[in-house]
Amino acid sequence: MELNESILAKKKERSKKGGCFYILRALLLVALALGYVDFAIRSSKDVKRSLDNLSADFKDTNRKLDSNLEYLKQRGGVQELKKMTSFGGKMESNPKMSSLSVPSSLKHSINANLKHVGANVVRRVAGLQERLLAVPKNDEYMGPRVLNHGQVWEEGLLALMLSHVIEGTNVVDVGANYGSYSVFFSQKVGPEGKIWAFEPQQYINRMLNFNMVLNDITNVQTIQSSVGHKEMVGYMSDKLSDGAKKGQNFETIFKSNQAINYGGRQLGTGGERVNINTLDSYGIKNISLLKVDVEGAECLVFWGARETIRREKPVIFGETNYQKLSQATFDSLDVPNEVRTFDVREWAVRELGYTLKTVPNHEYDWMLLPP
Repeated sequence: MELNESILAKKKERSKKGGCFYILRALLLVALALGYVDFAIRSSKDVKRSLDNLSADFKDTNRKLDSNLEYLKQRGGVQELKKMTSFGGKMESNPKMSSLSVPSSLKHSINANLKHVGANVVRRVAGLQERLLAVPKNDEYMGPRVLNHGQVWEEGLLALMLSHVIEGTNVVDVGANYGSYSVFFSQKVGPEGKIWAFEPQQYINRMLNFNMVLNDITNVQTIQSSVGHKEMVGYMSDKLSDGAKKGQNFETIFKSNQAINYGGRQLGTGGERVNINTLDSYGIKNISLLKVDVEGAECLVFWGARETIRREKPVIFGETNYQKLSQATFDSLDVPNEVRTFDVREWAVRELGYTLKTVPNHEYDWMLLPP
């Protein structure tokens, strides 16, 4: 009897252990299943969080970008955006796709994520590859040309400039705006050349840097500075000097997101603080092209570039701007009379043997060809 009870007790114990084993195994399977579910949920949340962060990054682009070309690359913003395209990775990662595939995907991603910035692929110029350009949606003149037509502003003028750019040289772009010309200059000079792009407006300089990163351009040096007759601090005008809102306060129009001709803004008083440096102070050599578009400040730029022009003798493109700096602006910048009246065309022809040429179909543009 005792033996039978002992055997029965052992069976019950084994049964309990076996039950525990099956229960533990079942719990383990449930735990694993829940683990996969939790992993999937966490992964989904991580993906959503990444997308939300990316969206936030790009919605805040106008506020967060600085003038450092590496900024977005360090943050990974643009690279992550490229990974989100249907092809992923770098533009050349899929040799079978057309040259427009990734830029087009990027364009749609930017347009979906940025409230005040739009993007479009602009067509080839002078046989060079298409470029992706992001522009302020409220840019009055140049923006619609990009967003609605896929073209840069004054495409014919750019093509003429490109015909004078030599591979492996430097190009100086004074008044680079958001880089619609610099992105093509960078292709023409190639990896051994370099573009020096000057744009003093903080907001537009950010757009300039954004476009360089979008197009994987590494041979453009962007500089948030005005170019002038001496080293000093100046200011942008607090009034708009061109466009439908001419004469109105820039900050008021900007904050209300009304149309602005950013390319027509001038140096002046009351606006944002800007550094002013002479072109000569940079000591740039091997220059094939000097392009200057500075809304009435041409005499300041060229006065501070005489040494560079004399030494390098680049092809020069300039503009006889209908906008002139006011006497109050000249006074605030401490501009001597000899600088105010300086005409680089007369000086270059007389002193250096340049030839002055008009630009067909462009009333205000001109070029100086070296001897």
